[in-house]
Amino acid sequence: MLACMESSASLAAVSQELMKINVSINSQLPFWNQGQGGNISVKRESEMAIKPTGFRLDQITNFDDFAILDYRELASELQNLADSGSDAPTCESKYSELIAVAKTRANSKHRASMEVGFHIFLPKSFVCHIHHLNSLLLTELMDQKNADEFLKKWDSKITQVPYIRPGWELTQYFIQNKIASPIILMRNHGVIFQMNKIEEFDLFIEFSTQLEKFL
Repeated sequence: MLACMESSASLAAVSQELMKINVSINSQLPFWNQGQGGNISVKRESEMAIKPTGFRLDQITNFDDFAILDYRELASELQNLADSGSDAPTCESKYSELIAVAKTRANSKHRASMEVGFHIFLPKSFVCHIHHLNSLLLTELMDQKNADEFLKKWDSKITQVPYIRPGWELTQYFIQNKIASPIILMRNHGVIFQMNKIEEFDLFIEFSTQLEKFL
């Protein structure tokens, strides 16, 4: 019990770092995110704090607002589901069920977002997914020469992902594709940036600034 309490205290402390990023995101609304879209999470030891389902990012103001779960246990269950060979509807239903079980198992006040799966399988500690308007526009311009020129400048920092339906299908994609790039452009679904230290968020600010000038 003591180890569990210490782990939760550690997660609460690191979530305050995540809140600093969230403040930056919310200062740029609606250009960086809109409505209930987007998500933020942090992993610490075996635990994860993530925005709950049904919440806007600007409603996350303290640790109690996060959904908490044992992400390593859920990761094992999701890997087993991916390996099961079950059809898509079965996997989608089981995926939702496993998220509900994770809430109960962790005695969490909130249920994690349906995007929790890809947050788990991204390797960095801090993961932020936002519906960044300029990134959405960039993905629509990807086939054009000038967009390609911009992306080449960021080639070592960016991975591009085609449109994949949120939920189980997107989770399965990140199970099958191990992506460590700090910036992930998802067609028609915004941008993900992941980092191990919040200071690395400066890279996304630089990307956003340069992208705005480009567009």
